[in-house]
Order: sequence, then structure tokens, then C-alpha cells
Amino acid sequence: MTRNPIAYDRREVAIERFSAQTGLRSLVVPVFDTMPTDRFAELTLKSVEAVLGGRLTPEDTVVACSTAEVAAMYEDLGFTIAPVEAGEDPPPDRPWHVLLRLAAGDGTWRHLAHPATLDVFDRYRLDEQVRYFYCHNVLGGAVFPARSIDTTLTFALTHEIYSYGERLDAVRRFAQAIYDHTVPGGVWVNSDVCGPDGRDRTVRLRLRDDDGINPDKPRTDLAALEQQEIAGYVESLSTRARLDQFAADFHFPLPFSSTIALADAMEFLEHKDYADNWLSNP
Repeated sequence: MTRNPIAYDRREVAIERFSAQTGLRSLVVPVFDTMPTDRFAELTLKSVEAVLGGRLTPEDTVVACSTAEVAAMYEDLGFTIAPVEAGEDPPPDRPWHVLLRLAAGDGTWRHLAHPATLDVFDRYRLDEQVRYFYCHNVLGGAVFPARSIDTTLTFALTHEIYSYGERLDAVRRFAQAIYDHTVPGGVWVNSDVCGPDGRDRTVRLRLRDDDGINPDKPRTDLAALEQQEIAGYVESLSTRARLDQFAADFHFPLPFSSTIALADAMEFLEHKDYADNWLSNP
């Protein structure tokens, strides 16, 4: 998912600057980031209504949108769509393509941006700010130059590196990369889940089997289903049956009768209720 690296207030300034230069009156409304939802158009209209005090209707509003999925949501509500870039043949670069040129140090981005944008970017040195943003594999080598970062914050990341990498060796490599790019006296703040002490100790795990269905065996075809279908199936399982499905999908140690290693019990109990993103659990 793409995120805009420019703060909202700077983007608002650029829009107002554009409005003044072109003689087009503008009203700017922030639309806050949300999880993907089929109600995105409705939520946006409600945000506009809350800020401006009036609701946009198909009778007084045309929606300019080049993203087909989003445009379809507004069409379902009766709005006329101006397809912008999607209406051109061949289609021109989209805004994020221009942004990627800027991030890569390609000066041709300036030929595609409006003078109002250039004015704001130059005054606030926003081009330098954009080039600070990186998208890299943290285990693929150095991300930042040595001794260049004073504070690093990571959230719910190290357990993913442990699970999907080479376990503790991967975490050590990651920690070394953090150390290498940190200035002397710098700080790394890491927030993540922790495994229990005595992880191999056997514990008794009692799970309900009356709170859902109990198939004879777990399914092996979940990866071929849509996310909503997976979630619906997982939510229909009893807690006991959900353990069997967890074992099938993530190579969890079985067979299980009533005892299990403490670490394995904790792994299941921490993840069993994440039906919406079941296959990306561990």
C-alpha cells in the first residue's frame, strides 16, 4: 500500500497555491487513512459533510478519479466520474510515477509538476524530504549509510524476521544492520511480542469444541480461497478445530491430545482470533 510522504499541511498549501494561480476556488478536506473497505466512498462523503457542513450529491458533484476500483464505488452511489489520467490514450504518468522519479533523483519530475507544486516543494525543500524515504528489504543489506541515523523505531517487526527468516540468525543480522547505521550514542527502540521462558516445557491445554464446527480433518485448500471466505471458515471452527487448522497451515507440531509445548501453546493462543488475515498469522 502506497503512503504519501508529504505531510497533509504541505499538500494543502500546494492545492491552495494551485487554486490561486488557476482561478479555481478550492475547499480542502482531509481524508484520514483507513483499512481497505468497500465503503470508502461513503466514508469520504461523510468526512466532507463533517468538515463543510453539507453533503455532496450526484446532482451537484462530479468525481475526478483514475483508480477504477474507487471510481466504481462512487458510480454505485450515482456519481458521474471524470476519469482523469485513465481517460487518456496512452495514459500519462500517474502522480505516484512522478513521485518515484523525484525519489530516484530524476529531475524530469519537474517537467510534469505544476508550477504551484514546484514552488511549494522548493520553498520547503520537500524533494529532499521525499528522498529520505526508503523501501528496502531489511535483511538484504545496508539500508542507510553507516553511522547516519540517531534513532530507529521498529514495531512488531523482529518476530516477523524470526518467523520468516533464518530464525535467530536473521534477527542477529538485523540487529547488526541497526547497529551499523546508528550514530555513536544513538538509540534503537524495539516494540514486539516476546516468547515465554521455558518454551519447551510441556503444559496442559484444554480447548473448547462446542463453540463451532469440528471437521474430521483440516482443510488444505485455504490458500486458493478469497480472504473473506478464509475468514468465514476459520470463524466457523471450534477453538479445538482451529488448532488443527493452524497446525495444517503453519506446520504446527501435532498430534495433540491435551499436552503441548508452552511456546507452541502461546503461538496458537496469540494468533487464533486473527481470522481476517489468517494466512499471514505467524
